[in-house]
Amino acid sequence: MIMIRRLCPYLTVYCGDDGLIIPAKSIGAYGVISVLSNYTPKTLNLIIEFCVLRNYEEAFTIYKEVDDMIRLLFVERVENFWLI
Repeated sequence: MIMIRRLCPYLTVYCGDDGLIIPAKSIGAYGVISVLSNYTPKTLNLIIEFCVLRNYEEAFTIYKEVDDMIRLLFVERVENFWLI
């Protein structure tokens, strides 16, 4: 993404990985295509708002609260998983 931004500085870039929202926004990504937003849109909106304000510390504080959920949303297979 950094290379794309360097080579095409006027190209509009979106982040398509919830785990990279903050780094992508910090290098100028315009927005995100997010799975997390289906689960908790208000939280994602807060993260984005802080990134727009370049307050990445606050964005990360909120992000830490949903990091485990992001990881779960992208699990492809869980061995020996039983629903009780």
